[in-house]
Amino acid sequence: MKRFIAILLTAAVLFALPVQALAKSKRMDADVPVWTEETVRQYIQDFVDGSKMEELYSYYDLQIRRYMPEVTFESLLTELEWLTGDLISLGEYSCFEDVVRLTGDQTIPIKTHIVHMHMEKQDVDAYLTHKNMEDDWEIMAIDFIPVAKQEIDAGFSVDPQFTAAVAYEEIPVVINEGTQYQLNGMLTLPANLSEGQKVPACVLVHDDGPLDMNASVGATRFFEHLAQELADMGVASIRYEKRSFVYGEAETVYDEVVADAVAAVELLSKNEQINDQAIVVLGHGFGALVTPYIADESNGLVSGMILLGSRPESYARQLLEDADLSGLSREEASLLSDTVRNLRRKTEAEVRGMEMFGRDGYYYWDMEQHNHVQLIMNLELPTYIVQGRNDANVTENEGWRAWAEELKNYGQFVSYQSYRGLNHMLANDLSVDQNGNPQYAIDAGIEVTAVRDLANWILDLAGTAEVAQ
Repeated sequence: MKRFIAILLTAAVLFALPVQALAKSKRMDADVPVWTEETVRQYIQDFVDGSKMEELYSYYDLQIRRYMPEVTFESLLTELEWLTGDLISLGEYSCFEDVVRLTGDQTIPIKTHIVHMHMEKQDVDAYLTHKNMEDDWEIMAIDFIPVAKQEIDAGFSVDPQFTAAVAYEEIPVVINEGTQYQLNGMLTLPANLSEGQKVPACVLVHDDGPLDMNASVGATRFFEHLAQELADMGVASIRYEKRSFVYGEAETVYDEVVADAVAAVELLSKNEQINDQAIVVLGHGFGALVTPYIADESNGLVSGMILLGSRPESYARQLLEDADLSGLSREEASLLSDTVRNLRRKTEAEVRGMEMFGRDGYYYWDMEQHNHVQLIMNLELPTYIVQGRNDANVTENEGWRAWAEELKNYGQFVSYQSYRGLNHMLANDLSVDQNGNPQYAIDAGIEVTAVRDLANWILDLAGTAEVAQ
């Protein structure tokens, strides 16, 4: 069954407002454009790009905005992207005029513009309806209605400026080039950088497990989406294959993760298009625990840290809490539990050769020597701790609230954010199996509001936050 995508709250509010409200609402502080074919096409293009949402939202009727929060407006872009995929181009245009009857003889003249949107998976017609008065052009509703796919050259021409431009440039790179641990990677840059222009950048550090450069899990490609969306908002990034994906497990987390991330930081710092005073390490899940270690090893090249979807307790403790110990004897389970809970006080000799969660205990003991919480305190770098509120891996109490408790005396450089309805990968996909485990059966992309906040935080380090507005 075809799905109707619309800003439904707008329509509901339209009929719920006081009788006089719509008739008397005047133009807002931000001038509302005169809606022509050209300005409507530009509005739709900007909406799909997701980088001017505050401005686009401001063109709505004031009374409607009082009932429809901006976050609701922005979240509908995620829903549109999930169903239709990326915009290919804008197509045919038409319009018609009508009136909205309020009560008795009171009416408001309105005009509706219809633009066909050629989409990756499902074409839609965009309907933009606005007041049609000489001094009032505020938007009343925007609807997206699925329609049959059309050929792009089917009897009409498309202005090149309304064809979806690629907002990023991707350049293959090699991490640790010339060594025995070469890793394929990708540098993603904002498109059309001018000569001499430098942009901030981040290194993307994987969650646990052997993962490809896109951090693919199920149908998702988290790092690919994140890199491209960040580039669209003015932030470069580098992602690469995790060493365990290519070469198998290593003895220490330094060999498995840290060394490669430091090499990626150094590669960014030498790139003429990167602002080497605004390089951020963004760690996801397990990678967030290692991010302070990476920053500490980067010889002052890291300007900030983003910890995404993580818990502050040690990795070994997290594994112990999640482990099924039913296959161990009481003595074995007790020994493992005691070792994990006292890992920092154990000696190397005590843990060497002891199997813990499928690998040598030395791996976890060595990781504990670089305590991430203490490193954050010592480094005093700007730090942004972020998660989805519906993260099946990390609850809010286990995640950002636990971080806030650990770092409660360090609020001057640590900030926090959580997002309603988003999962471990900041996507609007909450599908789980019968045991409550996330399925990641669809590639839901990444929620535009969350990416914009990440981009603005990074841009703010470089003093260029206005780029992502």
